[in-house]
Amino acid sequence: MVFRDIASAYATNVSFTVYRSDPGDVWPATFTTKLRFAGGSEITVDTGAGWGDYHTPITGNLTLSPVSTNTSLEYLFYATQNGESVVRVNGIESIYLISVPEPTVVGMLALPLAGWILVRRRQAR
Repeated sequence: MVFRDIASAYATNVSFTVYRSDPGDVWPATFTTKLRFAGGSEITVDTGAGWGDYHTPITGNLTLSPVSTNTSLEYLFYATQNGESVVRVNGIESIYLISVPEPTVVGMLALPLAGWILVRRRQAR
């Protein structure tokens, strides 16, 4: 089972929570949870080990290599025991940290732009 989220451009980190149980559940949580950012390698975030009535949410942080456009963050769920595994997800929460360019970068971009505008105005006269 795959859930696809849209990661914002320039995201440097994602904090995630996968809610996977209701208080009344009596099923084995034997499914592996992995993440894949921008079509890259799969990263295991939970092996699904354990039995019982309630399964705590899967939480974590993942450092991302920022890209200049929106891209995908995929949550992949794999059943680990044939015939005895149930993949049940009640919700997924992704919170992205987005890098903001330093003010000096904006200044470095604004200076050439201002010069170009002055040249264009002089040429228009």
